[in-house]
Amino acid sequence: MRQNVLLIASDFAPSSGQTARFPTKLAKYLTRLGFEVTVLTGECEGGKDPVLRADLPECGRVLRTSVHAKWSLFARLLRRPIGTQKMRGTTHVPVAKDEMRPNESHGRFSNFVRGAFLSRRVKKQEQSFYRAALAYVQHSGLDLSHFDVMISTYAPMSAHMVALALKAKCPTLKWISDFREALPKSAPRSLCRFYNKWKKRVLAHSDVVTASGVPLMKELCGKRANARGTVIPNGFDAQDLLRIPFAEEAERRPFTVVIKSPFDLRRTDVGVLFSAVEDLMKSGRVRRDQIVFEYYGSRRTAAYLNSLIEQMDMPPYFYDCGSVRKMELLSAQRRAQLLVLPAWDWRAERGEVPVGLYEALALQKPVLALLFGDVAGGEFSRIMRSLRIGYCFEEEVGRDSYEGMKKYIAECLTYWRTRSRDLYEPDEKRYRSLDFEVLARQWAEIIND
Repeated sequence: MRQNVLLIASDFAPSSGQTARFPTKLAKYLTRLGFEVTVLTGECEGGKDPVLRADLPECGRVLRTSVHAKWSLFARLLRRPIGTQKMRGTTHVPVAKDEMRPNESHGRFSNFVRGAFLSRRVKKQEQSFYRAALAYVQHSGLDLSHFDVMISTYAPMSAHMVALALKAKCPTLKWISDFREALPKSAPRSLCRFYNKWKKRVLAHSDVVTASGVPLMKELCGKRANARGTVIPNGFDAQDLLRIPFAEEAERRPFTVVIKSPFDLRRTDVGVLFSAVEDLMKSGRVRRDQIVFEYYGSRRTAAYLNSLIEQMDMPPYFYDCGSVRKMELLSAQRRAQLLVLPAWDWRAERGEVPVGLYEALALQKPVLALLFGDVAGGEFSRIMRSLRIGYCFEEEVGRDSYEGMKKYIAECLTYWRTRSRDLYEPDEKRYRSLDFEVLARQWAEIIND
């Protein structure tokens, strides 16, 4: 007998939002496993992801409300600290001109105003999908007794808010509350109280709790994490590689390093990478014409990176490619020899494993992760070490980690120059365990339990 699954997600394919990726892949592979999947989501009014759009026909029945919660802007604001202190520590990399650096401090009054504005707008966005989804269920006459399992996924919280209301209407419906991200901690107090209030309600009424990592599960459930929760990591879809165009260059290109935005300049600093390459050039291990950097993203961030390059005695080639379509970016990453992934991890505010890591796994490209913060050996660096897909520079480790990064870059250049291919030798068992096709079977076990 086929299990009927109701999946609630504020963002879904073909949306280009980062929160649309996980529910789309989950719906796709649960459908392939024989589940009858119904997705309750918002309308897609923004940019569209061509890869996710190709997955849409395999995602079962998709029900769209009349209101779509646009989360791309507010997700970035939630992750941006509100305070007068710069979170990122001082490193040995060159310092850019002050006028090129984004404003890193605010007065108390401006922080208060910005915090009040952010709280109001985010709450309004949460309520918009919540009300629209419940109105849709009521007017469409959706029969909740038809479903065996209901899955809601965070972020945003509105998906859990909808599921909580539907659980009250149909108490026998098994509810799996999923958390792909940690709740915001750098947000204004009123907003943190809002999220904590709903989190407690969700954990109290859901039958099963799932999370993307062990630290997140412990943060949610505390001492009861092992008893109540199940950890299912984020993953990649190996079939995405087949949809990304790739053409061999007529002439051999220099060793290409791709840096993409968005990344938070208040928490990370790609300049440490430029500093390492400069040291390699001065020592003669790397020639200037052997390596180029391609940046894809905002002009403002590109100007800041350019200012770092200009301060070097032996600047490498740097190309500002601007903002491009998703498929063009993926194609450029597939042609590149190394992908740069800035990230952060602080004890006071734990960072997440970037979505870019799983995109790199699908592209089968080596990754140079730049991890900033006061935590060494955290979740992100542990995943990097276990996968063996590249190198993770950790600011907290210090000079040893910096020297290791230089060694890894030199090895990548040597391997590419002598063997005409990338240095990519992942742990196959660990790598395959993060394939969505494998992860979907873990979800199937939880649903059938």
